[in-house]
Amino acid sequence: MSDLFITGILPKSHFRFTLIDCSDICSHLDRIHDLDFRMSNFLSKTMMGAFFLARMVKEDQRISIQWKDEFKHSVLAYSNHIGIMKGVAYPGEFAKGDIRNEFILGSGILKVIRWSPDADPYQSFTTLVEDTFETNLIKYINDSEQQLTMIYMDTQSISFGKIAAKGLFLQALPEATDADRIKIQGFADANLNREIMSNKTIEEICNELPAIFQEEVRVLDKDKPHLICDCSRMKISQVLVSLGEQEVREILTEQGKIEVECEFCKSLYNFKDEDVVKLFPKE
Repeated sequence: MSDLFITGILPKSHFRFTLIDCSDICSHLDRIHDLDFRMSNFLSKTMMGAFFLARMVKEDQRISIQWKDEFKHSVLAYSNHIGIMKGVAYPGEFAKGDIRNEFILGSGILKVIRWSPDADPYQSFTTLVEDTFETNLIKYINDSEQQLTMIYMDTQSISFGKIAAKGLFLQALPEATDADRIKIQGFADANLNREIMSNKTIEEICNELPAIFQEEVRVLDKDKPHLICDCSRMKISQVLVSLGEQEVREILTEQGKIEVECEFCKSLYNFKDEDVVKLFPKE
């Protein structure tokens, strides 16, 4: 497997599409977070969802998607327009036979934050319904964008610590007519299924789109997504400073050192007495 994304348009019907394979990224996250497949499935789909939303805008925005159900199970994923991604899941198990073991979300909240370099973060949310992640993401997009959107995702557990994660995002552009929407929806419903998503590479799927939609497909971009965590010793130091010297000193006295683990990438940052002294210099 080799991660890749492809974006393009159906120029005749005025639809845009994004294909992504982020299997390597999701496999790494599955291993470092030690997830069961249910939560690995949700994390993989949330990662793809954040990327799809980021590709919907031209400006340099970073998108985060977080959902939390009534059982406090939660996933948080970030992506920007060029596929710089990170994510974390907080797993839990349901009783045997519970429908949510079949990749159905419980009721709760799905929250999206758009982070722009020159503007305050913009936050929006929708209530979760007891259905798949794809259904809930489409519900959010329909509530906020009012444009016909179709999302097809496939995640599989290949072996221990090895996940296959692929997805296709289709959205009508403002120029699309009702006839365009009905036509593309019909072709998608008739031809796009899990078998196609699971058995073919996204390049092969892209090559089949002209036959599926019976029109020219124009590829605009092709690149590789990357798993990059933006944690740093400086950021952790700022968090410690915000706690105040007294609290930091108390932790240091109790534990002998301060060890902070990044929840996304599991990097460890250690601070000893001499490091704390530098955080709180005497005037």
